[in-house]
Amino acid sequence: MSSRLDRDRRVANPPDPEGTPTNLPHIEIVRGASSPNAQVALFDFDGTLSLIRTGWLNVMVPMMVEILAELRTGESEAALRGVVEDYVWRLTGKETVYQMMALAEEIKRRGGTPLDPLVYKKRYLDLLSDVIGDRLEELRGGHCSPDKYLVPGSRALLPGPLYHSAPNAFGLRAGRLGGALVKAFGAE
Repeated sequence: MSSRLDRDRRVANPPDPEGTPTNLPHIEIVRGASSPNAQVALFDFDGTLSLIRTGWLNVMVPMMVEILAELRTGESEAALRGVVEDYVWRLTGKETVYQMMALAEEIKRRGGTPLDPLVYKKRYLDLLSDVIGDRLEELRGGHCSPDKYLVPGSRALLPGPLYHSAPNAFGLRAGRLGGALVKAFGAE
């Protein structure tokens, strides 16, 4: 059975009779929802359209597995990884602190005394910073186009600055919000 970390994500890009751009090969276009009066689209930038934090799971999961393994419960690393992946995936999309709260609960469940979840969050962000620091410096220094760290095709969704009034390729005014990365690095 393959790890959830390795699973493929389906990318759908069917032809659109209504003229919606179909040249967005890495963006899933979900059909079935309808908002004919929609005028605004709002995107969570970091982790959705931004690739700056690509690989974050490969930082968070091993950190958590290592912390749980230090409790020496006799569980295999594979078993601990399965536990960690389950709650990390379940909580993905929420603030990082919720994943750290789940880690604290798993530590308690195994008889340990957890640190404050914010301590684990800081440790994770420090480790993540080591992974993405070069990307941020490359962007800050102007050594690459910002498009390098955007999901291919997402520029059509957000063609202007942070918030803009011109409609995007879908005819919607678009804005983007960021979360942890803005707070931690101010670099989006």
